[in-house]
Amino acid sequence: MANERKNAHATAIGKILLSSFSKDELNTFVNNFDELHKFTSNTIISLEKLHIEMDMIRERGYALDLEESEMGINCIAVPIHDHKEEVKAAIGTSIPSQRFSEEIKDKILPSLKSTAYQISVMLGYKEIT
Repeated sequence: MANERKNAHATAIGKILLSSFSKDELNTFVNNFDELHKFTSNTIISLEKLHIEMDMIRERGYALDLEESEMGINCIAVPIHDHKEEVKAAIGTSIPSQRFSEEIKDKILPSLKSTAYQISVMLGYKEIT
């Protein structure tokens, strides 16, 4: 199981899940491994940069993997919340890098967020207005 966790910092779904951690929880998680493994030249391997990425994900509500886990593949993921408003899962999609653009991301993101919201509601999530 630990091997599956070693790439969480390099995948969109993994980053969504990590973004639900507090700073201390993230530090503990990362410190359970010898290092943040580098999968490609785009992989975040600095704890400081990972914290910055987590802040950005929390702010914008989605995560990206821009060839961070595998060259040629980009991914977008959004959180799924439970009745306690906690992130319990994520849903995402992968796109070949040559087809990925801001325009494509902007077309996919609303459907992805809508689907995640519907699943969250089934888990008892009630959006705070």
